[in-house]
Amino acid sequence: MAGHRLTKKVRRAIIITAAVDLANEKGLHYVTPARVAARCMVTTAAHTCRGYFTLPQLWTAIITDKRASKKVKEDAIKMGMN
Repeated sequence: MAGHRLTKKVRRAIIITAAVDLANEKGLHYVTPARVAARCMVTTAAHTCRGYFTLPQLWTAIITDKRASKKVKEDAIKMGMN
């Protein structure tokens, strides 16, 4: 449908899903807005990701998500995040 926009809640969920998947695959340190945007299931720009999350907010969203692997949570501790 032309002109259809995703709600903020849906866009946020898409970004978090892509970020968690990326972190689980490559590690938390690899997650950047540009890499997350490229991983999203719908066209998403890096600046869109940055509009929803700062990088520390994105990392926090990843490590608090139930889909985050044990390795991702270990990465967070090594990076000084609790």
